[in-house]
This record gives sequence, C-alpha cells and structure tokens, in this order.
Amino acid sequence: MRILFRVSMLISLLTACRSNQHQDPPPGKAFKIIKLDSISNVYLIYARKKDTLYKIVSLKEAAHTGQSLVVGASYRLDLVSLFIKNFQGYDLSPQNTLDIGGITYSGTLIKVERDSIVDLYRARNVKGLYFIN
Repeated sequence: MRILFRVSMLISLLTACRSNQHQDPPPGKAFKIIKLDSISNVYLIYARKKDTLYKIVSLKEAAHTGQSLVVGASYRLDLVSLFIKNFQGYDLSPQNTLDIGGITYSGTLIKVERDSIVDLYRARNVKGLYFIN
C-alpha cells in the first residue's frame, strides 16, 4: 500500500511538471546587475531583466580578463539553468517541485529564495566577477 501511494504521488508530480514549460532566458538580452555577494568559493550575482530577478553563480577564480562586473551596469549574459528542465519529458525545476530548496554548486549549498527567485543560473560568459565577450 505504501509503495502504491509513493508511485501515485510520483506520477502526480511528474504530470504537473510536464504541463509547465519553463525555459532559460534568451541569450543576449541585457541584465542589470543588482547585487554581488559570495558564499565560500562561489560568487552570487543578482541580476534583473524586466520584472524578473535572477540568481547567478560563478566560481571564485583569479581571472582578470574581460570587463569587471559593476552593480548598476547592464550586461548581455548568456544564462543556463542549473536545474534539469527536461528529464524524460518532465520539468524538474524548483518552481515545479516543492521540495527543492537549493543546489550544491562546487561543494557549496546555494539556496533558492522562493519569494523572488525560483531558479539558479550560471552564465557562460562570466568567469569569477568578470564579463567575457
């Protein structure tokens, strides 16, 4: 009976995930940097595009090539979600699964702030706190 309950819950969850088609933001759009922070060996970059707030992670690296990120400036970030968006046709991002509170990135737990941020990203064109063209 317990197994049947778990299987039915899993099917319900996967059905709900399949109906919501969340996608990464289009590359090349301008994101305004709102805040820079860090936890352990990871930089946290908070950026806004229109009405949406993004939390972007970047490893602390000694890369001094490119343009240094500045709070208040805008950059064309190429973002990729850290969560699986398509697992056998199901969206497993935190906005669709209630029990995901964060993700471990390079050994550091990065939490999702459900009130304002529902996904975590990395930027293909950011290394440390430097924007690379």
